[in-house]
Amino acid sequence: FIDFSSEESFLRPGMPFSVDGMEQERSRLTKIFKDNGYYRFQKDYITFTADTTHHSNNVKLTMNIAMFAPSASDSAVAHKSYRIGDIYYVSDVGARFDEAALSKCDTLEYHGYNILYKESMIVRPNVLVENTYFHPGDLYSQSKIDRTYNSFAQLTAVKYTTIRMVERPGTDLLDCYIVFERNKR
Repeated sequence: FIDFSSEESFLRPGMPFSVDGMEQERSRLTKIFKDNGYYRFQKDYITFTADTTHHSNNVKLTMNIAMFAPSASDSAVAHKSYRIGDIYYVSDVGARFDEAALSKCDTLEYHGYNILYKESMIVRPNVLVENTYFHPGDLYSQSKIDRTYNSFAQLTAVKYTTIRMVERPGTDLLDCYIVFERNKR
């Protein structure tokens, strides 16, 4: 999918050498990766090598993409593409988002989505789903996460929203927790 977007590249043959152009290209490519399932991809994985040994005014620029290493002690592996697993809407648990807080919630299943709430629901289930721009089975997309944040910010009943992705061990799935707090108007 990188070749697909090459027309929008900030780097082209014959252009003057520019560190700003390389930074813009790293940002552009990172966005493409993060919108195509690569949840853990970061801009720092992309580096450039500039070769000026040709005794000319030209620079041979090589892009390098580093492998993913979960921690410093782990071996590097290929980057992994993720899909959205289960989606949970969780209201009124505050900053304390853990199993103990979730166990105190009532649960409602709505068209394959899980809604966890205390006391009473503050947003109708269909409104939650309509304001979510990704669905179970979709490739992870940071742009869709951002659109969902923006959409939830427009709901008057919601004070703030946090979206957490939790890797499901042994799979390529990310379970999503959309945690929001009621607006106490």
